[in-house]
Amino acid sequence: EDDDISQAALTALVSNLKSVTELSFDHCQLSDQVLCAIAARCPRLQRLHLYGCTGFTAEGVGAVAVGCADLQLVACSEDDAVITHLGRWLWNTIRPGIKFTHKSYAAMLWQRLMSIERKEVAVW
Repeated sequence: EDDDISQAALTALVSNLKSVTELSFDHCQLSDQVLCAIAARCPRLQRLHLYGCTGFTAEGVGAVAVGCADLQLVACSEDDAVITHLGRWLWNTIRPGIKFTHKSYAAMLWQRLMSIERKEVAVW
């Protein structure tokens, strides 16, 4: 019951994020309903972090591949079979050129921070 409520809350939340360009659900339980809501309501999404997420199927992955035309990056766990195998096939068939990474959102933020620091040091 609690899981149904949280999935409904997540679906409602993403339904109001029409201009969002980046979403992170690292280590969350997500349903296809949530991914379908993202596909339908987040057309400007460019980066989707699903590192360590579970609970969705190829239906949700396919919906995001079709519905998020601006998507450039998908971050997922190396052992995430839905994203790694079927998801990559769907995205490469429907939307070639999307970058996949196995880095968590925290690791990606750290990498961005380090690149900013290096640019500032290079300027001085």
